[in-house]
Amino acid sequence: MMKDFIRAYSIQLSPNFDSDCCYEEFYYRSGSYPQSWYDPSPKKDVDLFYKLVDLAAEKGTNTILIFVGDAYCYESHPEIVCQNTWTKEELGDAIKHVKALGMDAVPMLNFSAVGNVWMGKYRKMMGSEVYLKVCDDLICELFEVFDKPELFHIGMSCEAPELQSRFKNCVSRSAHLLSKHIAHHLDTVRKLGARPWMYSDLYLVSPEAFKATVGKDVLLSQGFIGGHKKIVNGISPQPEIRATIELPELGYDYIPQFCNFHSIPTDTSMCNLVINHIKPDKVKGIVQLSVYQCNDEHDFKLMYDACALNENADKVLKGGKK
Repeated sequence: MMKDFIRAYSIQLSPNFDSDCCYEEFYYRSGSYPQSWYDPSPKKDVDLFYKLVDLAAEKGTNTILIFVGDAYCYESHPEIVCQNTWTKEELGDAIKHVKALGMDAVPMLNFSAVGNVWMGKYRKMMGSEVYLKVCDDLICELFEVFDKPELFHIGMSCEAPELQSRFKNCVSRSAHLLSKHIAHHLDTVRKLGARPWMYSDLYLVSPEAFKATVGKDVLLSQGFIGGHKKIVNGISPQPEIRATIELPELGYDYIPQFCNFHSIPTDTSMCNLVINHIKPDKVKGIVQLSVYQCNDEHDFKLMYDACALNENADKVLKGGKK
């Protein structure tokens, strides 16, 4: 049974989601050091994963959202793999540990053009039936590995071309095709008996296409990062914040996403946004996104987010009851 109020801490097993350039390629093309890049052999830090999970449980977290990407060796598609991947046994044991601590383990993939670099050659096949079949296979396999979870996050962050400046290959879909593919992914998750969870970025592209495609059974988050501009009379100049305000008003269940990225603290402004502009009954929890991969280079940032999550959740719950 889904938690009454989800306190989700996000752990990224793979760093490969928003650039297809390796570190050297990025520097050569732009003349600047990258904030993120494609890493074919990222570190695997199983010990830190357990440390973060234990810390999250100690602080009151009830859900671990795990972005798997290419950090797992898929039996259905072994060609989707980076070096130093988690084995089926390692990931299975990690999920059992999460559940033994009383928390839910929720799988996450990302099938948007910005977030699916981990899919390798299939990213260039996004308009094809082959691509959809591969997505189906991966969803079904992780559903079993995670022992039939109640929720499954399919990603679907914004894929506008202007957001792909860090890419060698820019790929984008029309609102019509994107809607068709999202509907397909949602149905795949539903058929497994799980509730779909996704980013609501399609709403930024076409509100009408979003409302026609995404049912009220879908759990939503908005994938925006950065500081918030002032909201005047309930209206924000930022489309991502407008979506965060408008979608719960349309009847969708919402899980606001908190994130501290590149030393830009957004927790306070996000708390104020949720408390002042979203009806409490539509806020089904919060998720603390850690955009850094789970390895010891980022352990302090990752532990900070594990602690910040429940402080933010308590503020939202307390503020929403006023």
